Amino acid sequence: MKPEAAFVFTPKPHEMPLGKAVVHIFLATVTEMLQIGTRGDQIRRCNGYAPQASTYKINDELVMPSDGVTHDRLCTDMTLLIFDCDGVLVDSERLACARLAELMTKLGRPMTTEEAVLVFTGYGVKDVLARAEEILCRPIPEQLGYQAARQLLGDFRRELTAVAGVREAIAALPYRRCVASSSPPDRLMLSLELTGLSPLFGNDVFSAVQVASGKPAPDLFLLAARSLGEDPSGCVVIEDSTRGVEAARAAGMAAIGFAGASHASDDLARRLAAAGADTVIRSMADLPSAVERLVGRNRSKR
Repeated sequence: MKPEAAFVFTPKPHEMPLGKAVVHIFLATVTEMLQIGTRGDQIRRCNGYAPQASTYKINDELVMPSDGVTHDRLCTDMTLLIFDCDGVLVDSERLACARLAELMTKLGRPMTTEEAVLVFTGYGVKDVLARAEEILCRPIPEQLGYQAARQLLGDFRRELTAVAGVREAIAALPYRRCVASSSPPDRLMLSLELTGLSPLFGNDVFSAVQVASGKPAPDLFLLAARSLGEDPSGCVVIEDSTRGVEAARAAGMAAIGFAGASHASDDLARRLAAAGADTVIRSMADLPSAVERLVGRNRSKR
């Protein structure tokens, strides 16, 4: 299979549109990433299936994938797991939305973190910018945006964690996996590095900047499947947003709704189900069994 073309992660300063400041609330600059230990190979691309770690370190113990699954089965069996990042792998949504709500309030539109979660979660940076400026009825001042971005970076350094139980869930699932997120690549790399999840996905990390239309369009998930040589019918998407679930369904993929991060609520679980999720879970401990049920269902159709 022909590999996807490489893509540039960070726009040049003179190419940034007016109001770019709000976008910086959702990403860290390359320079700042290097300061926290991000690997030098910031710009990543998918060249087909890249072998991922066969063992995982959890609580200082090496854990192997369950059931003694062989590498041959991993490469030939149905199922590519496609993980969203924010709110699924890393518990970042509340941190980011808190800073965005604070900025909106400073600019004259009082907003709580809970409201920001409802308004902005699941959107790519372009849509976040458009929605924020539409609500404010004016562009966002650059200086305030950069200040908020610095504060968010500090929040990430101090508080960002992996979603509880996600490492154990990944270790228990003997299938290929990747990340496909609406977040800019800079923020994806930062989040995965800070939480120690980067080695679990290798180079198989996709951002909405690689496609013409982000979620709820199916483009991003189809790109991930095509790049890793999997038919959409053999993919299971794990998402915490209704837009992500809608994108999975539009792509012809199974979808698991996750409503277990710190920003989640009973209402989110209901909305994920209404959006078309095949099943909704509230804990990563339930992910392996949810995936296996969907895999078994798919096999029975063959």
